Amino acid sequence: MEKFEDWERNLNKKKLTDPEVDELIKMSEVTVTFVLHDERKTEDEQKQGRKDLQLIQIVKDSWKRNSLHPNFVSQVMKLITETYQKVFFV
Repeated sequence: MEKFEDWERNLNKKKLTDPEVDELIKMSEVTVTFVLHDERKTEDEQKQGRKDLQLIQIVKDSWKRNSLHPNFVSQVMKLITETYQKVFFV
């Protein structure tokens, strides 16, 4: 698996393929799930994580129905993943 920084750099260079969008959604789910299972996180952080996981699921379901543009999906997932990478893993 590539590092987040490399992945982010590649994301900004090209249009994502369907498998890349699926991978992006999966990475976002894993990142948020990690926070939800981290006992050191506050209740507020875990509550936000549950909300973000719901948003990811909505985007994922819409993506599977082919009702979202790949750029929209990538921007939402990138925003979520960046937030957790910078706030919770630094």
